Amino acid sequence: MIAVFDDFIQDQDLLNTIAREGESFFVPTGDYKYWKGWWSKDAVNTKQRLAQYIWGDNFPLKLNLEVDGFEYWTGLQTALEDGRRNYLEMHYDDDVHLREKNRRKNVSNTRMCILPSRI
Repeated sequence: MIAVFDDFIQDQDLLNTIAREGESFFVPTGDYKYWKGWWSKDAVNTKQRLAQYIWGDNFPLKLNLEVDGFEYWTGLQTALEDGRRNYLEMHYDDDVHLREKNRRKNVSNTRMCILPSRI
């Protein structure tokens, strides 16, 4: 299932924070982070606040999810000739920490992709 929600983020303070951070919100690219979630540790950055806003406070789908935490990272894609690639390389979204522990790919059945209309 794919669900698309336009103008989903209604928290103006969160949107203003993302806008103030500008391009720094999206760098460094490919820098993978893991957060156990708001039930274990308070959000300490904007990306964690965004995950909590979407998955914790305003999740619009009726799903029974057992979530250990959130892997998050950013990537910038563009068709401009500015040194960035305009495509995503093949990759698998999986539980990196669990894969390192048990040496098996553990592909999540839920993903989130944020595509801002502007910075």
